Amino acid sequence: MLGVAFLLLLGLGHDLLVRLFTTRVLCGVARGYEWQHLAAWTNLVAFYIIGLPLAILFGFTLGFQTKGLWMEQICDLLCQNCVLFFITMRTNWHELDLTMFNKDNDFVC
Repeated sequence: MLGVAFLLLLGLGHDLLVRLFTTRVLCGVARGYEWQHLAAWTNLVAFYIIGLPLAILFGFTLGFQTKGLWMEQICDLLCQNCVLFFITMRTNWHELDLTMFNKDNDFVC
């Protein structure tokens, strides 16, 4: 039953899933404008500081086992996407584009 529901979700909701999990695109934007440190810190916080306690909680304490570990991964990706999306939206792209050759300016957030 769960497999059929997942298959229907993938078949009918593919566009929704693609919009939800855009981590690679947002990490690529951060790397393209030499903000590797922001992407690295986002990964560190999402997967170790938030994800590890959630994995222990969902997988072992609440007894969801493998399903709990998958739920933790979804929470990690959602957290990482929200932070990277916030950084991308708050960036002043016009001034950043004009000042890419001058590395002294920092227009992130």
